[in-house]
Amino acid sequence: MRTVLVFLFLLSVPCRADPPPKPFYLTTIPPVEDLLRRIVGDRAEVLRLLPAGASPHTYEPRPSDLRHAQGATALVFVDRRLDGWAAELPGPEPVELLPLMPDRFLLHFEGARGESDAGDHAGDHHHEPGGADPHFWTDPLAVKAVLPPLAARLGELDPEGRREYERNTSRLLTELDSLDGEIRARLEPVAGESVLLSHPFLRYYLRRYGIRLVGTIEEIPGKEPTAKKIARLIRESPEARVTKILVLPQLSQRAADLVAESTGLPVVVVDPLGGVTGRESYFEILTSITEGIVGEGP
Repeated sequence: MRTVLVFLFLLSVPCRADPPPKPFYLTTIPPVEDLLRRIVGDRAEVLRLLPAGASPHTYEPRPSDLRHAQGATALVFVDRRLDGWAAELPGPEPVELLPLMPDRFLLHFEGARGESDAGDHAGDHHHEPGGADPHFWTDPLAVKAVLPPLAARLGELDPEGRREYERNTSRLLTELDSLDGEIRARLEPVAGESVLLSHPFLRYYLRRYGIRLVGTIEEIPGKEPTAKKIARLIRESPEARVTKILVLPQLSQRAADLVAESTGLPVVVVDPLGGVTGRESYFEILTSITEGIVGEGP
C-alpha cells in the first residue's frame, strides 16, 4: 500500500521543465564579438565565425559555420561589402550594423586623388566609388552611435532580455566615452601628423583623431596598385610630410614595403581586427592601434 501511495504522490508532482535555451548570436569579426558579448552579458551566448588572423574580405565559410548558423537566433555582421558572406548563411536573422549608424558618421569611398584611384575601384563590390566605408568600428564614437539601435534590435528578437541589453549598453556607452578621451590624450604627441595606409582600414580612426591620410596604397584587397600610383605616392610623401605607413597584419604589405624602401618611411603594423593575445577585446584593439601610431608598440 505504501508503494502505491508513493507512486501516486510522484505522479502528482509536476515535472520540472528544462530551462529555455539561451539566445545564441553569431557574429563575424573579433571587435563586434566583444561588443556583442558586453551587450548581452550572461543572457545569451555569442560565437564568432572569423578565425584569428583571417581577413573578412577574403574569408570563405566552412561547413561548421553552416551548422552554427542553423541554430542561431541572429547573425550580427558589419556590412555586405565587408563580411556579407555571413549574411548568405541559411537560418539566422541577419542584423547588419552599418545601416544602423547615423549618416553623419559615415565615410564613403570617393575615388578622389590622394585617397584612391577611381580606376582601381571599377567593378569592385567592396570599395566602389561612393560606397560606404564599412570599417566604422575604429571610431569609438561611431560605435557608440550604433549600439543603442543594435540593443533595441536584439530586444525585439529576445523581449525577455531587453532590459538587460539596455542596461549593459548604457554602461558600455560610458566606457566608450572614456576610451575616446584616453585615445585623444595619448595621441597629443602626434597631433596633425600625415600617414599612408596600406589598405583603407583605418580612415574612421584617422578622421576622428585629426591624423591626415595622404593616400591609400592598395585600395582593393589582393589587387596591387599600378606602378603609376606607387610612383605618385613616393613622390608626394615627402611633400606631404608623411611620417609612417600603417599596415594591417591580415593582408599583404608587399606594395607598402615598396613605398617604404623608396621613401625611407617606417612601416607600422596596426591591427583593427584583433582576436589574438593582447588584442582580444575591443578596448585592447583600439589601445593597440593608438600605441602603434604613437610609437609605443612592441
